[in-house]
Amino acid sequence: MNLRKIFESEVSSSAFQVVDGETRIVGKFAQISLMENGLFDIWLVRPGLEPLSTRKLNCIVKMFPQEAKFTVLTGEAYTQVQDKDVVLKSLSLLGIRKKRKLSPEAREKLILRLKTARAVLPVVSTCLGIENDEYQDSSEYRAEQNYRP
Repeated sequence: MNLRKIFESEVSSSAFQVVDGETRIVGKFAQISLMENGLFDIWLVRPGLEPLSTRKLNCIVKMFPQEAKFTVLTGEAYTQVQDKDVVLKSLSLLGIRKKRKLSPEAREKLILRLKTARAVLPVVSTCLGIENDEYQDSSEYRAEQNYRP
């Protein structure tokens, strides 16, 4: 399996980075990689491999789901988990950005706006007697774009 394919719909694309020749999910407080045996390796460390403060490290370990048993070192900790859901539940705790998703209401608004724009543009350009390209360069087009009903 590929780490990017597993978390593609859940994790922001900016969180995926290639470190030492392997794809990892890099967050503010952790790095996640996929081992050959199918386990997710979670390493609590800052992005530049700088150590975490003891207070922050203990807080993350304490708040992490019980399925993961961390081995705590000075400034870092690591564990391996089998379950993808454990990783998904703890993304915000590890400082990993989630993928942005449109709400159904926002999606419907955008679809409606696009349909309206597609219907209005040919009518307006025909009334003005100009081509679409000329119309989009005109000040009337820019004024319409700033107008929000």
